[in-house]
Amino acid sequence: MDKQTEDATERGLKLAADLPDLTMEQVDDCLQAIYEDIQQSLRVPIVNQLFRTLANYPDFLEQAWRAVKPVVRSVAFERAADDLRQKAVLDAAPATTSLGVSGIMNADKLIDFNDTIHYVLPKLLLISAAFNECAFGDRLGNAAFSLNEIADLPRGIADGTGKVELVDPAEADAALQALFERIRQDHGHPMVSSYYRGIAQWPDFLDSAWRLVGQEVVSQEYRDRRSRLVDAAQAHVRSWPLGRIDVQAGQQSDIQDILAGFQLKFIPEMLLDVVLIKALLEGKAGARHSRFSVADEV
Repeated sequence: MDKQTEDATERGLKLAADLPDLTMEQVDDCLQAIYEDIQQSLRVPIVNQLFRTLANYPDFLEQAWRAVKPVVRSVAFERAADDLRQKAVLDAAPATTSLGVSGIMNADKLIDFNDTIHYVLPKLLLISAAFNECAFGDRLGNAAFSLNEIADLPRGIADGTGKVELVDPAEADAALQALFERIRQDHGHPMVSSYYRGIAQWPDFLDSAWRLVGQEVVSQEYRDRRSRLVDAAQAHVRSWPLGRIDVQAGQQSDIQDILAGFQLKFIPEMLLDVVLIKALLEGKAGARHSRFSVADEV
């Protein structure tokens, strides 16, 4: 990543941290309908931070989602997400279980939430790359397939996916605030991800997990794997039948920086983290696949 791109990424994440985090309860009827469509299309019961940030630019989000939704609904998209998930398994990931949940209250809820994020994060990386390509890219029109040639995914939230209440960092106790700060600093993120705010419902588990994950975040393999994930997502996107979208004058710079922050740093790093935690729970083989993927069933 060159200096100009690093600066744009940093600006974008800082802007995302400063903008309102617009949840379902805070948006108008039009955005609520888009949020619901996103959940149904991605097959998860959550609306991720990428969309909650871009909802501050509702015209852009509406256009961008309309542009990518047909691909998101395709089996080709599901297979691309499966490919990224497998590519996100670090060589340093344990081959066998290194982190347990026995004795944890509501452990099944923790596992369901973790598996949900493990399922959706590769999709978010693809979507952030697609939004960027549609708005600011220069390689559209080179589709390797037509949407008429491939099957659609089943619509609706996948059985077994789950969501949890997110912990507000400002309301967390001192120990959890310190852990959040350590995660932010180690990553160089100006905000705490929704994933860690959810896992924080089990603070002892989060602390144990981060002691292991944090060691890898600063490694050269981690940085190299992040770059390879970004490149792989971009390659998938450039094979899709996508069209150009217009960005309102005065918003181009902010939206381009926000997309850079999510596409090039925030989402690929969270994908690496959750895949590593999945490996800590189930071993490397378990981290390569999602129990919710239907790529081979359609």
